[in-house]
Amino acid sequence: MRPIVWLGGVLMLALAVAPAARAHRLDEYLQATFISVAPAEVRLELCLTPGANLSTNLLGRIDLDHDGRLSLTEESAYAEQVRQDLSLEADHLPRELVLTGTSFPPITELQAGLGIIRLNLRAPLRSGGAGAHQLAFTNRHLTNLSVYLVNALMPESSAITITGQTRDYLQSAIRVDYTVSAAACPKALPAIPIAIQPTRSPLPVLLAAGMAAFAAAAMQIRRRRAKAR
Repeated sequence: MRPIVWLGGVLMLALAVAPAARAHRLDEYLQATFISVAPAEVRLELCLTPGANLSTNLLGRIDLDHDGRLSLTEESAYAEQVRQDLSLEADHLPRELVLTGTSFPPITELQAGLGIIRLNLRAPLRSGGAGAHQLAFTNRHLTNLSVYLVNALMPESSAITITGQTRDYLQSAIRVDYTVSAAACPKALPAIPIAIQPTRSPLPVLLAAGMAAFAAAAMQIRRRRAKAR
């Protein structure tokens, strides 16, 4: 990742999260989504922070055997629940989001309202060619308990330009307008002629002409010598 793009993404993330973090109440579930658009795919990162007063409710949904620990199976099951509550469309066609990574904090941090659950997802994009495109994302996970943030980050590829972001009032849904430059699209190969005549090298012709000239010169020398005698 280019350093400037990475730094820009971090700054945008910090600016987006900071106001919500200050206003984050103990009885709310803060869900922040960051969207990164690339020529061939969309990547999402969800940062889920439950308030301290919600920790018992949330842990009851994750720690299914109530043993005070989160197993990999329990974490995966909850991540899948969240994934099923997300939807993504690209150019008005649905795209399936695939989980690519999860990170769960210790239960003590969740109980204190400080722990952040992180989910990473991706969805492939079909090549739509150069020009204008659109993404639509919606998060419907635990809508009765949650507050939301959503933002598109600065693209890593210079071929992608974000031209607009439109969010709903709750920031649980966003429409991202972007353009793809022609440089990001594969160029068509030139047509191949049906029949191609092989190109003949001029070297044999030049050699033959040289030998003929040498023979003619040698013949003239012999004639002169014969006359001189």
